[in-house]
Amino acid sequence: MSATSLLAIQRTLREDSHNIGSRPSFSTVNHSGQLTVCEKIGLGDLFEAYIKIPGRSSKLPLILSELYKEFVGHIFNSWVSTQTTNLKPILPPRPSHQKRIEVGASQAGRSFDEMMHGSIFLTMDFDSRDGSFDWTWHNGDNIPITANIEYRLPRGVSKKDAMIMAIENYDNIERERITSHNRVQIISAARRRITKWAQAGSDLQAEVDNEDKLKDGDILPLVLASDMFIKTAREGADVAAALKTRRGER
Repeated sequence: MSATSLLAIQRTLREDSHNIGSRPSFSTVNHSGQLTVCEKIGLGDLFEAYIKIPGRSSKLPLILSELYKEFVGHIFNSWVSTQTTNLKPILPPRPSHQKRIEVGASQAGRSFDEMMHGSIFLTMDFDSRDGSFDWTWHNGDNIPITANIEYRLPRGVSKKDAMIMAIENYDNIERERITSHNRVQIISAARRRITKWAQAGSDLQAEVDNEDKLKDGDILPLVLASDMFIKTAREGADVAAALKTRRGER
């Protein structure tokens, strides 16, 4: 983030006029107006991380004042400083049903084979570490289907259409899953700080313990299946073009 952007963040924090000058120890903080200016500035690194959460749409203009309201809104959503806070949120594994789609259609659009044999499902296993894809077609009983797949699909739906649906389904769920996890990491760190500040009183000058700072790896990257599929397809096309050239083909 540029120095100009950092200055804008600091200005946004300082311009928040809803604060207090001092607060005794062992107080209960239940909204942002009970924090001092110094404490709000002490949340600046977390606000910056919140702004840069992977998956935030780059097409939308960044209005810092609105993002700041959103940020403190998450912190104090059904929470006060006397409540416990998750020290280290852990991202659970993605359940298998989130990798599967039903390639269905309205009754009028169902093929004869689909009406006879039931709906067909497509499971996409994507390994974000190596960019590999594994596609499995199966019926409602999870029995693999390896032949005549095109005849089992609804009218007007191709295998390509189904694969695109599976990729977009994965991306939509993954975007929400990673964004939610990263947001929880940031908000939990903010709550831990506020809990300690509330107990110590404003004389602490918003000191931040190392355990309440974001560490490398706490904010997870967002790896979309569509990005990896496009990258792999381009690399494959380049290799295919090179092979054709070496064989003297046009």
